[in-house]
Amino acid sequence: MKYSSKSEFVERTAAEWERLWGQFGLLESPQAAHQVLAHLYAWHGLLLGWRDQAAKGAQPALPAAGFRWRDTRALNASLDRAHADIPLKSIVIRLKRSHGRVMKWVDELTERQLLEPGWEGWTGKLPLVSYIGPNTFSHYRWANKKLNRLG
Repeated sequence: MKYSSKSEFVERTAAEWERLWGQFGLLESPQAAHQVLAHLYAWHGLLLGWRDQAAKGAQPALPAAGFRWRDTRALNASLDRAHADIPLKSIVIRLKRSHGRVMKWVDELTERQLLEPGWEGWTGKLPLVSYIGPNTFSHYRWANKKLNRLG
């Protein structure tokens, strides 16, 4: 997804984030949302891990150690298993914290750092938003669709 400005990205992400919690609040059985929320939390962890590895001068394993992008389905299954036993209340707290960390990072980036390619070596020819956007705005939109079906 293309964004014309950092503020557009932040506003669209905030709107989907708020919509997510609105959808969650409408669920008759909030426990049904566990896997969806855990999935978002797990991918925030991957994203922040990529950032942290790059900050230490390492090339992040994308999308995760032992996985290639074509293995996303297997990675998601692995993430689901890893987070299945974490109580919903803890997932909610962790997800809100990780969202805050991601958005704080976005806030610290200049518009050029976020939207133009070449600012982060680990992103190759893509702008940083090509990694942040799918793990925030696009993922929240996906989650909203899932929660809407659960409700």
